Amino acid sequence: MKRVPAMLPRQWRLSWPFFATGALAIIGGGIASAIAAQAPNYLASWAVAYLVLVVGVAQIALGAGLTELAQGNPANHSLLSIFALFNLGNAGVLAGTLLQDQSSHSIFLVDLGSLLLAGALLLGIGIARGAPPSRLRLLYYLLAIGLLISMFIGILLAHR
Repeated sequence: MKRVPAMLPRQWRLSWPFFATGALAIIGGGIASAIAAQAPNYLASWAVAYLVLVVGVAQIALGAGLTELAQGNPANHSLLSIFALFNLGNAGVLAGTLLQDQSSHSIFLVDLGSLLLAGALLLGIGIARGAPPSRLRLLYYLLAIGLLISMFIGILLAHR
């Protein structure tokens, strides 16, 4: 039996980590929501939304967009770097936010995670700049810039 990535078209193999991690985050967000329903609170609701929308849906959209925009561009290492930075950044933001009440260093984790996320998004924008103008490129820009704006709003809220 062939492995799943081997069955995908060649250009989509690079996006496999984005899709798999995004899908797991969406499932994990659903499970976390079911668990948190016993005693709902602000942080649990925020974490579920973040897992589903940013770590899940946005990651799948970013991976799909980057895979298409990077065609013909030797961006294999850049895509893996973006994947790593994006997920390390998300881990930092999640951990920093959830530990905010327990540790004075949690704001540092939010800031560090946000910096890693910004790096991933800026690398992705660099790849998109190298692609010919298209609706997909415009949508990618809108998604990346929207995430950057919401990230900076989140940093401001974390420092309140």
